[in-house]
Amino acid sequence: FTKAEPRQAYVKIGMYGPPGSGKTFTSLLWAEGLAEYRGKRVAYIDTERGTDFYAQDIPDREIHPQAFDFDCVYTRSLAKTLEAVMGLDPEVHGVIVIDSISHMWEAAIAAYEGKLTGAETIPMSAWGTIKRPYKALVNFLMECPMDVFILGRQKNVFKTVGGKMEQVGVSMKAEGDTQSEPHIQLRMECLVSRSDT
Repeated sequence: FTKAEPRQAYVKIGMYGPPGSGKTFTSLLWAEGLAEYRGKRVAYIDTERGTDFYAQDIPDREIHPQAFDFDCVYTRSLAKTLEAVMGLDPEVHGVIVIDSISHMWEAAIAAYEGKLTGAETIPMSAWGTIKRPYKALVNFLMECPMDVFILGRQKNVFKTVGGKMEQVGVSMKAEGDTQSEPHIQLRMECLVSRSDT
């Protein structure tokens, strides 16, 4: 044992939740603050053009009415995403946001499913090949000298209970180990308060 030292001084955060739960907005707020603190820029991988709304001034928006300032790549391609993030200069970019990792996982599966015919399912022996580029991306994100936000969609988790399928929870719609990788994993939820008037 040796005395602990802050060698990995970058935060890695996972966020998942249903649509409209605030993942994109929250990650932009935090990413902007971290980038400003580090004197660097935000690199955003947008798989569904969800950032378009935030790249403009919205005077009616109570929090952060001015446009967010970030650099963006619009793609659902796992290969293009990996190339883009590995090509970042840590002297320029200090924060990476992947929105959404769910699309990256779907792209990894779709790359193999294109080889199937009829009602075939993916054989167990193929999963290592399917996961390899996805795992390369996640490993890079966890090890790079930048703060990272991995956003994902929410999926329902089912289990057979008494011979019936029952929903037993929710998780991030991604490869099974993805949720365990970040330092912090958050489930976002939109709560609307009503006043009794």
